Amino acid sequence: MAGRTLGGLSKSHPGHAVSPVHDTRSIWRVLLALAAPVTPVFVAVFRFLLPYDEAGSPREIFNDLLANPGFENAATWTETFVAMTAVAGVVAVAWVSRRGAPVLTAVGTVLAFAGFTALFVGGSTDVITYVTATEGGLDRETAFQLAWGLESSAQAAVTGIIFVLGHLIGCVILGLAMWRARVVPAWLALGLAVSQPIHLVAVMTGNRPLDLVGWGLTAVGFGAASWVLLRMRDDDFDLRPVPR
Repeated sequence: MAGRTLGGLSKSHPGHAVSPVHDTRSIWRVLLALAAPVTPVFVAVFRFLLPYDEAGSPREIFNDLLANPGFENAATWTETFVAMTAVAGVVAVAWVSRRGAPVLTAVGTVLAFAGFTALFVGGSTDVITYVTATEGGLDRETAFQLAWGLESSAQAAVTGIIFVLGHLIGCVILGLAMWRARVVPAWLALGLAVSQPIHLVAVMTGNRPLDLVGWGLTAVGFGAASWVLLRMRDDDFDLRPVPR
């Protein structure tokens, strides 16, 4: 009884000091919204501008990259900053869909989170081709063997499988989650759901414009989640900070 009484007095006593609380929910909400579509936009643009034919042999691809150091330089520098937003789109979709479609959102988020994280793992071959093309201190044949060895490693194979299955299946499920949760118009949610299957077809057929459409739809789907976040009240986005 005494403990309860003292506890109650301490909360209402005029001399009780309460630490000020800074509400940063708006900052987190806006930052997440702005970062969400960045990665798919980056992938859509740079895949469309690839200076080589994906159906070519490893040596042909390597030679084409050496002949276009400007592309490698731009891609490497841009990727350095874009990597910080790798999973922002996945989190944005999850944040707006988790209440309306909790199971679909959970499954899709786990898969897509792993897939988009794997997208930026590695990158050593890009550095090798750029350095070989611009610095001239590395023999081309040695550089090719080194790059090919990295691409052929077990680690690269595992990372590739995680990326392909994760972002492909994950985006399909996240699109269905947004549709089920009814947080965006149905055509936007279904556009996200079909975006990566379109990308897969584009890769298999070598169709660059179709690939741009596929990744573009992913960007639009993530952007739709961004719009929901920007219009969302802070109290709907997250709980209020707790005074200490």
